[in-house]
Amino acid sequence: MDESYELKHIWMKGGASERQSPRVTEKDLQAIIASRVRKEFKTVGGYVWAAIVYQIILYSFLTHTLVRNWGNMNIVLLCCAGVGLCSRSGWIG
Repeated sequence: MDESYELKHIWMKGGASERQSPRVTEKDLQAIIASRVRKEFKTVGGYVWAAIVYQIILYSFLTHTLVRNWGNMNIVLLCCAGVGLCSRSGWIG
């Protein structure tokens, strides 16, 4: 008899039983939750560090431009405006 016919015969007879998954205990559930929380903290931590590095690069660029062009009032005002905008929407302020 072909294997597909055997499976069909077992299926029609109703003799196929589903494999039951083991029950999850409270200890197992706490371990699953703890591992997922650790994973989320690592993911969020990566984004936080990336944002901090971005802020450092941005402020260093604005400070460098400000010091370099101290005599040109238009550039000084633009740098101050940039710092003001970054501090309102960023980590500082």
